[in-house]
Amino acid sequence: MAAVVSFTIYDLETTGLNPHYDQVVQFGAVRFNARLEIIDRFQIRSRLQPHIIPSPGALAVTDTPIAELLGDAHPTHFEMMREINRVLRSWGASVFIGYNSLRFDEEFLRHAFYQTLHDPYLTNKENNTRGDALRLIRAAVHFRPDLISTPIGPDGVPSTKLTDVAAALGFKVERGHEAMIDVEMTAFVCQQIARRAPEVWARFLQFTTKAATVEFMQTEEAFVLFHPTGEGRGCYVVSFFGRHPKIANFHYCLDLSNDLDALRSMTQEELNAALAGSKIVRKVKANAAPVLFPVYEGLEKAFSPLTEDEVSRKAASLRADTEFVERLMAAAVANERVYPRSDNVEDQLYQEGMGFFDDQDSHIMGEFHKADWPERPGFIGQLRDSRLKRLAQRQIYFERPDLLSATIRSALGQAIRERRFAEGEVPWRTLAAARRELDEVRDPDARGLEGYSGYLEHLGKADGQG
Repeated sequence: MAAVVSFTIYDLETTGLNPHYDQVVQFGAVRFNARLEIIDRFQIRSRLQPHIIPSPGALAVTDTPIAELLGDAHPTHFEMMREINRVLRSWGASVFIGYNSLRFDEEFLRHAFYQTLHDPYLTNKENNTRGDALRLIRAAVHFRPDLISTPIGPDGVPSTKLTDVAAALGFKVERGHEAMIDVEMTAFVCQQIARRAPEVWARFLQFTTKAATVEFMQTEEAFVLFHPTGEGRGCYVVSFFGRHPKIANFHYCLDLSNDLDALRSMTQEELNAALAGSKIVRKVKANAAPVLFPVYEGLEKAFSPLTEDEVSRKAASLRADTEFVERLMAAAVANERVYPRSDNVEDQLYQEGMGFFDDQDSHIMGEFHKADWPERPGFIGQLRDSRLKRLAQRQIYFERPDLLSATIRSALGQAIRERRFAEGEVPWRTLAAARRELDEVRDPDARGLEGYSGYLEHLGKADGQG
C-alpha cells in the first residue's frame, strides 16, 4: 500500500442508534502523522433538528440533558456538518479510524453528509481510506493474547470494550461516551498496538485500502479471514471464488473447512438452501477494511484442523472447478438480502436504482454551500436527483423558512407533526415511542434525562395533541 500520510481518529455521539433517523450531536477528531504523533484536533456539537426526537436512553448514556440540544448555544446540525466537512477536507488524505466506526460512526457520518448535501463518501474517496479500531483490537487480542489482558465477558471471551482495552494498556479512563474522550482512548490503543504488536498493526493498515484487499484475495490461493463480530471471534481459512455481479465490493470466499465433495454433490436448490443462514460462504466487503492474513502467518491461530498442504490442495480444487464455482456464485447471490424500497428520503442513500450523484448535481451541491442563504432556494430546481431536491428544501426549511413559500412551509411543518404522532410501526421515533423508551430507562434519575418528560409534553401540546 502507499505510504500513510496521516491518520484521523474520530468519534461521534448521537440521538439514537438509527443513522437514517437519528442525528449526530457531538463530533471529535484528532489528526496524527504517520508516526501517530498529534498534529491537529477538532471538536464540535450541534443543536437538535426540528424533526428528530432523541432517545432518552442515548441522552442518559451520553449525560446530555435535552436543554443542551435546544436553544442557540451550539450551531445547527447543518452548520456543524458544513464545518466537519471543511475541517476534514483541509486535513488532506488520511486513514480514518474509529471504534466500531464501520458499523456505527461512519454510517452516521455518511447519512449526515448526505442529508446536508455533502458528498457522503468522504472517508473512502480522494485518497482517504478507513479502518475500524474494534477489528484491530479483536485481532490483537486473538493473535497477541500476551499484549492485552481484559476481563472475561458474559460470552466467555476477553472483553474488547474500548474502556476495558484502554485501561488494560495503561490509559486512565475517567469517563466514556463523550466524543473527544473516546477519540483519545482509541488513539492511545492504536498507538500501543502499533508499538507492541507491529505485525498486527501492519496487517490492519494493509487492508484499509480496497485495492490492496482485492489484490490479496485474488492473488492468494487461500488466506485466513479474521471474523470481527461477537459470534465466533475466530479465524477462518478461506479461498476467494468470485464477486457479486452488481455490487463490486462484495467478494465471496468459501470456508475450506467444509467438505467440498459434499457441496459438489448437491443440486442447485440444495446448495442454495445450504448457504442460507450458514457460514459456508463468507462475504468479504473489499472496501470495509477486513482483517486478513496469509496462510503461513495465520493458520496456527485459526486452530484449523487443516495443514498448509491440505489448504493448498482444497483451494486449487475449488478454483479449477469452474462449474462448481458458478453454482456457488449463483447460490451466494440468491441468498443476498433484498431490501424493500422506501419512499422516505432518509432511506434512499443506498437504495437500488438511485446510484451515486452525477457530476452535475455534485457541482450544484458545492455551489449550494458557497451561496448565501437568499440564493440557495434557486438551486433546488437545478438539481436533477429527486433526493437532493427534497433534502435541499428541507434544509432551507430548517434554517431559513422565510425563504420558502407559505404553502411549502405549511406542508413541511405538517409533515413533521404527522411524524411525531404516527401510529403503527415506523422507522423514526414518535412521541409515543419516546415515552415508552423513557419508561424503560434503567436509571430514571440520570442527569441526561433532566427535563425530558417536560420536553415531550411540550411537543405534544405544541402540536395540539398533549
